[in-house]
Amino acid sequence: MGSMRILALDIATTVGWAVSGGPSGIKSFQREAKDFGRLGVAFQLWLGGMIKHHRPGLVAIEAPFMRGPSTYHLMGLCFAAHTVASFHGLPRREVPPRKLKKFATDNGNAKKPAMVAAVQAWGFDVTDHNEADAIAVLAWAHAGAGEPITPLG
Repeated sequence: MGSMRILALDIATTVGWAVSGGPSGIKSFQREAKDFGRLGVAFQLWLGGMIKHHRPGLVAIEAPFMRGPSTYHLMGLCFAAHTVASFHGLPRREVPPRKLKKFATDNGNAKKPAMVAAVQAWGFDVTDHNEADAIAVLAWAHAGAGEPITPLG
């Protein structure tokens, strides 16, 4: 893995996250989801803690899918991610969902099980689609920097 440490995010009320050469996982904000203000504060505090702990040089984000009732929340969380990363002086890169799916599966309309299968085929032990998407975002960001990605262990 190259020298760039990246924190990758699949933003939703259950956030998938992955760090270059390090851990990956999910963080649920389901409890806060009914109150948009509480959701935003909880997400920002969590993300700030992740940045302080993992010290990435870049935050990579899957852009929100722009359809349906959750669009409002996803756009707000995406804005919050950009704000927190900017506060910490970090550059950000966004990948549109279709581009990410095409990158991972060669199909821009791939469904969640196909994304999980693609990430598993890369050697990652994941079963949650949010975590799989975050690992795909991480791989996409490293590929854009000309760096390979290897299983996180």
